[in-house]
Amino acid sequence: MNLKYNILWFEDDPLVVNEEIGPEIRAFLDELGFEYVCNHKEDGTDLSNVTNDKKYDLIITDLNLGETFGNEIIDHIRDSNIFTEILLYSANEAKLSKIIDESDKLIERVSFAVGLRNLPDKIKKIIELSIKKVQDVTNMRGLVIASAIDLEIMMEELIKDFFRLVGNQAEDQKREEVLKSIYDNKIKRDKEYLEEIMKLDHSNIDSLLEKGILTSSNIYDAIMTALKIVDQGLSSQLHRLKDKEEKENVGIKRRNIKNLKDQLQLYHSDIIYLRNTLAHVKEEINDQGIPFLKNQRVNGDIILFDDNKYIEIRKNFLNYSKIMTEIKAILN
Repeated sequence: MNLKYNILWFEDDPLVVNEEIGPEIRAFLDELGFEYVCNHKEDGTDLSNVTNDKKYDLIITDLNLGETFGNEIIDHIRDSNIFTEILLYSANEAKLSKIIDESDKLIERVSFAVGLRNLPDKIKKIIELSIKKVQDVTNMRGLVIASAIDLEIMMEELIKDFFRLVGNQAEDQKREEVLKSIYDNKIKRDKEYLEEIMKLDHSNIDSLLEKGILTSSNIYDAIMTALKIVDQGLSSQLHRLKDKEEKENVGIKRRNIKNLKDQLQLYHSDIIYLRNTLAHVKEEINDQGIPFLKNQRVNGDIILFDDNKYIEIRKNFLNYSKIMTEIKAILN
């Protein structure tokens, strides 16, 4: 399971998925720090290819798609060794009872709901169950590191796109300023790093291990500088404009840039620090049986991994991914 919660939903009425129940499930997953992704099918055509084409976290099926469709999908899931939660629902309680009575066809991961009224709560309970099955420190460690890598790749591609743009001489000069800023910041960081190393007690292994140069910091600096340059260009443009509406549009863009830069201020603590901590600490269990990671570095920070922490981490990654997408649009 990653930051996308993938649902395969068989329902012949699009309103149920798109307007009546789907938005509620989207909001629920959003609160849990997941992106709602739904593949809606109005019938069971090509069942085998549909279910095998993608890894789903939940398969939801309306039994009114056909007299034998419930049995067909259970047989297919069982025979294909697909380890996915399945929810069968119908307004016809007798139809559900018939499938339940055929116990030889049932598999452990099948649940049932009678009527649309009970469906949202049932879906939410199964979602919470499926999350808890994989929500532990080990899985979160993998998710954080993988998601941090994805963000770094987005940031690298974003800054590459910025330098590939063809512009006039003034714009090219500004891009040179960004490159010089990256270089200067790198030299400055390395110099400060060497000065700090020289001050360290070389006999203190914890202090030596704590220091490191993070390459993602250089990319972060480059993006912040690029945003600053774009904002400067907009500021110059604003002074030349006469049309009130055009000036307002430029003002909106400048406010968006400031907002994005403000949101990026916590990137180091939210993403980089968390990633590095997870990569270098050991899981422990407290008196309540809750896993936690104790930072073995000098500051001795403790990160308690409960449900709220998991949600916070997932939301942060989704948020920064959206921020990078918005910045990409601005720089282009």
